[in-house]
Amino acid sequence: MIFERFGFLMASVLTIGILIVLFINAEMLLGKPDSDSSQGTVTARQQSASASELAPLSVTTQPSDAAVFVDGQFVGVSPLRELVLSTGMHRLSVQKQDYVAIDTVVTLASDPAVLRLTLRAVAQAALVDESHDQPPPELTAAETNPHTPASLEQPTSPEPASAEEQPAIIPQAAPADPATTPPDDTDQANVDQTGASALEEEATMPDVVEVGELQVLSQPSGAAVWLANEQVGITPVLVTDVEAGAQQVTLRLDGYEPFTTTIDVAPQQRSEVTGQLTQYLGTLKILAKPWGNIYIDGKLHKREASIWYTARLTPGNHQVRVEHPSLGKWEQVVVVSLEVEGKVEVDFNKGNSPSQ
Repeated sequence: MIFERFGFLMASVLTIGILIVLFINAEMLLGKPDSDSSQGTVTARQQSASASELAPLSVTTQPSDAAVFVDGQFVGVSPLRELVLSTGMHRLSVQKQDYVAIDTVVTLASDPAVLRLTLRAVAQAALVDESHDQPPPELTAAETNPHTPASLEQPTSPEPASAEEQPAIIPQAAPADPATTPPDDTDQANVDQTGASALEEEATMPDVVEVGELQVLSQPSGAAVWLANEQVGITPVLVTDVEAGAQQVTLRLDGYEPFTTTIDVAPQQRSEVTGQLTQYLGTLKILAKPWGNIYIDGKLHKREASIWYTARLTPGNHQVRVEHPSLGKWEQVVVVSLEVEGKVEVDFNKGNSPSQ
C-alpha cells in the first residue's frame, strides 16, 4: 500500500515537471514571431530606402530611333520613357547610323528627368567650321552652362522650374580618353577634307540602273525587233541588260503590219512577249451575172451572189471559180496585189466571157 502511494506521488511530480517545461517552451515559441515582425519592419525600411536611390530617366533624340547605351549596356531605342537607373553618375552613349555618336555623362538625383539630344549627320559634321570654342555636338547652347541644365526637365512640372527646383542632373564631359578626346587641328582638317571628298564622290557617282532580260517571239518568226528606237535582233531573240520598267517593243516583217506593244521588264528577271503579226491584204471584187456561187482557192466564199462581192486576200496568185447550176462554170488564176484593187466580172449571159 505504501509503495502504491509512493509511486502515485512520483508520477504526479513527474507530470507537473513535464507541464512546466512545456509551458516555458510555449512562451519562447510565442515570443519568436515578435522578433520576426521586427525584422520584417527593418527589411521594409531598407527596401524603401533602396527604392529612394533609383531615378527614372527619359531620353529623346532628334531624329528618333537612335540606340541608347548606359554604362556600356544597350538599354533600348529612343525615345525611352522613364528608364529606371540608380542615382549618381552614369556614362551615356547615343548612336545612329550616318550620324555623329554622342558620348556624355549624366548625374541623376531621385527626381524624374528628361534628356533631349540632337544628332548631327556625318556629312554635316564633316563640313562644319573648324572651331573648338563652339559647344560639343551632343549639347545644345543652353546645356553648355553648367548652372542652367535646360535640357534636363521635370516632366511632371506644368511650368518651367526655377534654378533651385531643377534636379541636380547636369550633363558632364566624358573622361578624357583616346576615343573621346577632341582631335587637334590637323586631324579636324583631315576629317573635313575626307568628308568633302566623300560628298563630291557621291555627287558624281552615276545612279545604279536595274536591268532584266526580255525574250521576244513572233508568229510568224523572223521579224525584226526594235527596242527604244534601236534594232536588237530577229525573232526569236533573248535581249539582255534591258533597263527595268516599261519598254516599248515593235516587230516588223515584210508583208505584215507592224506590231507594237509595251511590256514591264522586271529587274533581275526574264520577261517574255509574243507578237501575233497580221499579214497585209489586197482587195479582189467579183461580180457574177445574173448570179453565181463564188469559190476562192477551193473554198466557197459566197453563195448565189448577184452583186459585187469583195474579198480580202494575201498578195499573190489565187484560184477563182464562179459556178451557175444551169449556165455553166468559169475558173481562172487571179493575181492579187497590195497597190491595185482587182476586179473580176463574169457574165454567163454572154457565154462566160469574164472581164477584169
